[in-house]
Amino acid sequence: MRKRNGLHNRHSMFSIELKNLRFFSAHGIYEEERVLGNLYCVNCIVAFTEQERIIERIEDTVNYQRIFEIIRDRMNHPTPLLETVCMKIGQDIHQTFPQLKSIHLSIEKEHPPIEGLEGAFCVTWNKEYH
Repeated sequence: MRKRNGLHNRHSMFSIELKNLRFFSAHGIYEEERVLGNLYCVNCIVAFTEQERIIERIEDTVNYQRIFEIIRDRMNHPTPLLETVCMKIGQDIHQTFPQLKSIHLSIEKEHPPIEGLEGAFCVTWNKEYH
């Protein structure tokens, strides 16, 4: 920790959250899932270190519209495993915003095609960068 004006300067973090993004997609390992599709809910939290200056321009932060576009593009690409979808979304986000210190991403399949199941399945992926 550095001292500035006699105070410890700890790095503050910003997080940007995209909540309850809804998609109709055809992910799944079963043919029925790839034909009929399903509803999915995506949540994403990204974090980055606060800069010394006040953020006043979009270039000084992480553009959540661009993150949404990355998520939307991957959700529109049918993939057998949600784990793969999570990892690829995370990799694409980090490649676009290398200043990120962490990404937390969850994808929930709202109506899995399992007889008698009431509920949802969710895959969660967390990654920290140094």
